[in-house]
Amino acid sequence: WTCGYGTILSTRLLEHVLKCEKISDDDKLALCAKMGKSGAAQKWKEGYDDIHKIASSSSPAKKLSAAELEALTPAERNARKRQQSLSERTVQALSAAQIEAIHFALCTFFFICHIPFSVIENWAFVAFVSALSPAYAPKLFKRIALSTNWLDKLYDETQEKIESKLHIAMGKQTVIIDGFKDVRK
Repeated sequence: WTCGYGTILSTRLLEHVLKCEKISDDDKLALCAKMGKSGAAQKWKEGYDDIHKIASSSSPAKKLSAAELEALTPAERNARKRQQSLSERTVQALSAAQIEAIHFALCTFFFICHIPFSVIENWAFVAFVSALSPAYAPKLFKRIALSTNWLDKLYDETQEKIESKLHIAMGKQTVIIDGFKDVRK
């Protein structure tokens, strides 16, 4: 950019002008049209178009939604857009084999990473799973099932794998793992 005496760099003032409540929306639209490819102008125009698309509909419920959207902070609007984009996805149906495979992967993750079982019932974890696979979220089990059924299944499967590997090995080997640690050594 070039600067000189008596010139104003309009791109730096654009964000402030778009946030100003004393300037009418028509003037802001005209300014955005002049600014063209400016990121701030495009972002404001998208928000303006979203609000006025809902407000121009004939339904009173949609007009209330527009007023509600107008009252939200930019962070809340972004969160609502993210949630809407997740809910607009097509949801595929999962087969029983796919659900069991996801269960085993989830259990392995919890056991190997030493994650507390209560995390599986936390709202944030459930929302995360729902964002990844909306079809799997209703199949998510509780911590009691994780600590009993699935822990036993994974333990038995791991035990079987270890025994088969040891039987294949030449001679007889013994693996002893002791959780005790001598602090004196």
